[in-house]
This record gives sequence, structure tokens and C-alpha cells, in this order.
Amino acid sequence: MVLAHSILHFLENPQEVIKKVIRMLKPVGVFVTSRVCLGDSASFWSIAVLVAKIFRTIPYVNMLKRSELEKYFANAGFEIDEQWEPQKNQAAFIIVKKPAR
Repeated sequence: MVLAHSILHFLENPQEVIKKVIRMLKPVGVFVTSRVCLGDSASFWSIAVLVAKIFRTIPYVNMLKRSELEKYFANAGFEIDEQWEPQKNQAAFIIVKKPAR
């Protein structure tokens, strides 16, 4: 199992990390992550992040969309096992599994 909570949106290339994780896991291994997909919302926080990025007052933040993240998992070979989003457009949890192949 690999846990990566609240980190993928801070990576410039989350798809590369996801590909590395699937190579590390044994068959039927599980990757659990929580993520914030700021690209899906026009909330105060996504606007604040954009302004802060312009003025370079925060570290890199990837404006991921949920659909992009799901595509990264699928392209790496993961199967989505479970998703839970307590409230719309906020942090959500996703569990993906490496196939048994």
C-alpha cells in the first residue's frame, strides 16, 4: 500500500509519480490518496491560489481537475476501487488498485 494524502496537487507532474507508484506496488496493491482538485471549482481558494502564484508567494500548486487525475490513474494502469468526496469541490479520497495481472 502507498499513501499520498494532500500531495498530488503540489506536484508539477503528478502523472509521473502515479506511474512510479504502480511500478512499486505488487499485484493487487493499493494506492490511497486524498486530493484537492482546484481546477474543478471557481471557489475563493482557487482564485487565491492563482493570485498567489502570480506573485510567487506560495509553492507550486497544480490546478488539477478530477477528470485529469482519474485519467492519470487509468493511463498508469490503475483501477479505481473507491472514491469519497464529503462535500462537493473539496478534498476527496480515492483508492485505486493495481490489477492482479
